[in-house]
Amino acid sequence: MGKEIQPMELIFELCDGAFENLDWMMKEVQYMKDPTSRGDQIDFEGDFYYADDLAEYYLTLADKTELFARHSGKRILVPDPDSTGEDLLRWLDWCASKLQG
Repeated sequence: MGKEIQPMELIFELCDGAFENLDWMMKEVQYMKDPTSRGDQIDFEGDFYYADDLAEYYLTLADKTELFARHSGKRILVPDPDSTGEDLLRWLDWCASKLQG
């Protein structure tokens, strides 16, 4: 249609209100350009939150199984791909509560 698709704008729209501000999301949320090596691309030394139904697989590939075990269910969410999305929404609420202090 003559307009280049911006991945973060598309994700923002698909999240349908989970994020209130596109500018904030673009600054704080990392989009993986090479998703096959995402276990190596995340800054786990910083204040991270990571949701991925294949998190264990990709973190194992990146030799980060201990990190997965320590943070799974907290900073790392493995959402059920067959769920209604409630698990992800609950996790986002939990993340927001941690960010607010």
